[in-house]
Amino acid sequence: MDKRILPGPRRGRVTAPPSKSDAHRALICAALRDSPTVIKLGALNADIEATVRCLTALGVGLTRANDVLTVTPRTARPVSPLLDCGESGATLRFLLPVAPLLSDSPRFIGAGRLPERPIGPLLDAMAQNGCVSDSPALPLTLSGALRAGVYALPGNISSQYISGLLMAFSAIPGACEIRLTSPLESAAYVEMTKRTLDKLKTTPGI
Repeated sequence: MDKRILPGPRRGRVTAPPSKSDAHRALICAALRDSPTVIKLGALNADIEATVRCLTALGVGLTRANDVLTVTPRTARPVSPLLDCGESGATLRFLLPVAPLLSDSPRFIGAGRLPERPIGPLLDAMAQNGCVSDSPALPLTLSGALRAGVYALPGNISSQYISGLLMAFSAIPGACEIRLTSPLESAAYVEMTKRTLDKLKTTPGI
């Protein structure tokens, strides 16, 4: 069938899909709070489902009604939870520093090309501050938990390293500092993380 599109005024409404990047951050920041958080998510995708699945394994309560998801703090500290990140690099890199704060000896697995994605610099910075991995790549198990201190990281590999640590810092007592060893790329994503953390300090929902 042939169709012709002619010049002229166009009218209508287009609904933009929710930001996947924002959704990851909102869910994980909410999981670290001491009180319930209400998040308007819209449709889920495979990456967000991976984050939801991992947070559930960490004992975080998540209930959904239509396009609203309520996140409630965990009531117990799981031991050796299995965190299946699917193919989501954001899920993996955000939760590597966060999961040891919510559980003991979390185990991470992934699918597709996720085991090939670089995480070495993040694991190195974590190891220097109390949390070590039994492998440089997936699958891996973490032991220990992060402590306050200085975290030296390259800024030109992945801003997700920085964002994951910033979220974890919100639950670590004491002063934490990220020291970049190279210029930061994708700085807008780090600012997104900071906005989410700031917003959840003052409001019970996003």
